[in-house]
Amino acid sequence: MKLLVAGDVDGNFRQLFSRAESILKKSGPFEMLLCVGSFFGDSECSREQWQSYVEGKEKVPLPTYILGPGSPGEAVSYQSLGRDGGELCPNLTCLGQRGVFKTSGGLQVVYLSGRHHEDRFSQDLSSQKTMSPYMTSSDVESLKEMAAKSKEEFRGVDILLTTEWPRGVATHTATPPDWLDADNAGSVEVAQLAVAVRPRYHIVAGLKHFYERTPYRNHQVLRGQQLHVTRFIALANVGNPDKKNRYLYAFNITPLTEMDTQELVQQPPAITNCPYHHLLGTKVYNCAT
Repeated sequence: MKLLVAGDVDGNFRQLFSRAESILKKSGPFEMLLCVGSFFGDSECSREQWQSYVEGKEKVPLPTYILGPGSPGEAVSYQSLGRDGGELCPNLTCLGQRGVFKTSGGLQVVYLSGRHHEDRFSQDLSSQKTMSPYMTSSDVESLKEMAAKSKEEFRGVDILLTTEWPRGVATHTATPPDWLDADNAGSVEVAQLAVAVRPRYHIVAGLKHFYERTPYRNHQVLRGQQLHVTRFIALANVGNPDKKNRYLYAFNITPLTEMDTQELVQQPPAITNCPYHHLLGTKVYNCAT
């Protein structure tokens, strides 16, 4: 199946959906559009654009799924939704605070909304009726447990969407991007989550730069069985003037559940070790699983 993924929309709805529509006309139908990063804007122009889609005056051209808020200001736009998300306008749905989204075609998408905030991370927000702009320990642990409970048969997931970057993602790469503070940017907990759920694609936004990392192994060489690789993709913001700084990314994917093991674990020519192993210590979720 063919998918589109987008970075920070920041209220530039017309530009995003116009570009998506052009791609559909040129390349045929896509299963869905997945948006990570900040979706809503705070300008009067963006509010007017959004209202036009809500009222049906303009159309979202394909099924579109977004994450929850990533800041207190953006949370206002999600006030009508509970933690499980829901439809915001025709053909556009918020996935929710965290969970697993399974498509009718068998694709498995794990998602975690919200930024890491040290003071909020340990709070229990499960009883909160509205969505939070912050991720919590219980959110992360519930997604890890999904993998742990099905350890014998768990093969990983197709896609992981997170508001927050994982800490240390550029470790083991030949040329880390000079704009990324590799030692301090991102969340250790998101890195641990990526190891636990083993996505084939991990997609983020938020730093206004496009970055496609060299695929990394989800196993240690000569230790345990060979597993599939993860491709990490960070997307830029919609409306940025640099064509090389991509905010839309298209790719084909066969759901993991429809692939035999030999096909799934095939290793590409360029590959690195898992970038997160040094962050895990003695935790259960490690690259040698």
